[in-house]
Formats: sequence, structure tokens, C-alpha cells
Amino acid sequence: MQKKNISHSVEAIETRADKLLNEARIKADNILLKANKDVDELLNSELLTDEVDARCHDIINKATQEADKKNKAASKQTSGIKVHADKNIEAIVERIVAVVTGAYEE
Repeated sequence: MQKKNISHSVEAIETRADKLLNEARIKADNILLKANKDVDELLNSELLTDEVDARCHDIINKATQEADKKNKAASKQTSGIKVHADKNIEAIVERIVAVVTGAYEE
């Protein structure tokens, strides 16, 4: 008797599993159909590609402007560093000359 009950339970589980699997397949097919439809709409939309192209150009232009600003700021900073370095070099050269000539005093 127990074998029969177990057999019926297994069959019930298998039947339920088959039903769930079929439902899942149907849902997956519906999702794929909708996704394919959405892709087709997107691919056929010239307006969308125009908007994307315009947005890409805007991003590139903004990035170029930002890069130019940073380049100018870096050049300005570099010039300041060079001026400062030149002044330091001059002071060091004067000190070396003073030491060599004996005119250097601490």
C-alpha cells in the first residue's frame, strides 16, 4: 500500500512539475516575443538614432572643452613651477659663486 501511495505522490509531483515547466516556457516565449518587438521598434526608429547621435556629439564636445580647460590649467601651473624653479636656480648659482669666490657668509 505504501508503494502505491509513494507512486501516486511521485506522479503528482511530476505532473505539477511538467505543468510549471510548461507555464515557464510560455512566459519565456512571451518575454522573448516582446523583447524582439521592442528591438525591432528601436531599430526602425530614426528619431532615436538621431537623438543618440546628438547626445554623443554633446558628450564629446563637453569632454573636449573640459580637456582643454584642464590642459590650460596644467600649462599655467607648469609655467609657475618653471618660474619658481628658475628663481631657485639663480639663488643656488649665486650661492655657489659666493662660496667659490670666498664671498659667502653664513
